Order: sequence, then structure tokens, then C-alpha cells
Amino acid sequence: MIQIRYSFSVSIIEFEVAETAFPTLPITFAKAVPLAPESMVVFMPAFVTPPTIRNDSQPLFSRFTWANSLPTAKVIALTDPALQQHEELRGAWYMHPEHDIIEMLASFILNQAEAENISANNIVVYGSSLGGFGAIAVASCIPGSRAIAEIPQIDFENWLPAQVRPVEDLITGPVANHRKVRPEQVSLQERIRKSNFIPNYTIVTNLNEFRLPEQLDFHRWVLDSEIAKGYKQELVITSLASGHRVLPKQEALRFMLN
Repeated sequence: MIQIRYSFSVSIIEFEVAETAFPTLPITFAKAVPLAPESMVVFMPAFVTPPTIRNDSQPLFSRFTWANSLPTAKVIALTDPALQQHEELRGAWYMHPEHDIIEMLASFILNQAEAENISANNIVVYGSSLGGFGAIAVASCIPGSRAIAEIPQIDFENWLPAQVRPVEDLITGPVANHRKVRPEQVSLQERIRKSNFIPNYTIVTNLNEFRLPEQLDFHRWVLDSEIAKGYKQELVITSLASGHRVLPKQEALRFMLN
């Protein structure tokens, strides 16, 4: 029998806060840890979609309850530290004018894995949309890990104006200007150029996803790139989701477990 050292329920999830080198950017996370875990699955945050209300005293941890289906994995679910820059933000895409939040999260993930003697080769980082953008970015900073990115953004400047504008107003100023200073925060290509590594990844998308052309262009760029890369980069077009929608849970788990 798997003995869980951390318990949770669907409706109430206890969470922890880890201090970082940047006092205003602690990492808020939930975790489930079986005895002697064989791997680690990290769930990246999702956009807080209306009418859901953002409540930092009871953070939302995307897909954390899936830990029940991952009994041999240490499961970590993260919020985006960048949200702490303003209470009105619903999604911040890990943006910050001074600090590299993606690298900060990657360091945290590695520390969590090392605490259980889990190698980078056994880390899976999963996310969709905003979280998919983050999954590939984080994995590029952890060679050996693998990202599962459903319908990810590739370049934040090309994303929905209604979701870009609050980030511009509350964090970065015009994204076009922010790109000149911190291009790796805006573009996955630039993130990979900074980390100098293309991670193992699976992008899961569909023919009705409106950012499909950008995802295909990114994948072609990866395949042609001379930057060092992991053993597997793939783009899967599924018929099990349509538009900017994610896979059913069991199908998503299949990608994680393969």
C-alpha cells in the first residue's frame, strides 16, 4: 500500500510557501509525496478564468487532485509567483521586470526532486495554455526533464489582447518594449536560446486551436535548430479536444505516464 505523507481533499487543499532569494516572490505550492517516489510530476498554473475569483488565501492549484491517479510520483502543483505583483492579475505568464521567475521555479523543482533522490530524467512538467508555455520554459532549464504542453502559447505578445493588456498595465509596460530587455520572458524560442537547451517535450494541440500555426512553426524551428536538445520533441494533433480546450483527464495522464 502507498502511504501518503501529505493528504488533501478535493475541496480543501493545504499548501506551503517557500521563501526565495526575492522576498516579494515566494513560491506557493501543494505537494503529495508517496513513500519512495519513483518520479515527480509538476503541474504548472492555469489562468484564473472568470467567474472564478482569485483568492490568495486559498490558491488554486491546477489539477492537483490528479495526484490520486499518480500513486508512485511526488506531485507538485504551483501557482505563478508573478501574480503577487498585483491583486487584479488573473494570469501573469511568469513575467517580471527584474527577476527570472522561470529559472526560479526550475531551481525550486530541482530541489524538490533532489529531496526524494529523483533524477531530472524522471521529472515531468505538465501545463496547458499559460501552463504549457511555462512547462516548456521550465523544462528547458532542467535538462533531462520532459514537458507535456497542451495548447501552449509560444509568444506572449501574439496572445489574446484582453489577456496581454493587464500584464502590460500592471507588470511590464508594452510587451514589445519588455521583449527588448527580457525576450526570454515573452518567447519560447528566446527562452530556449537563453537556456541553450531544447527540452524533451510533447505539444498536444488540435486542428481547431487558433494558435496552431504558431505551434507548428515553433516545432519546425526546434527540429531544425542546432541548439543541444533532449531525445524527444513531438507535436501531437489530437481529435479528442477541439479549439482552445484540453484533453480529458485520462488522456492527459496517458501522455504523462508514457
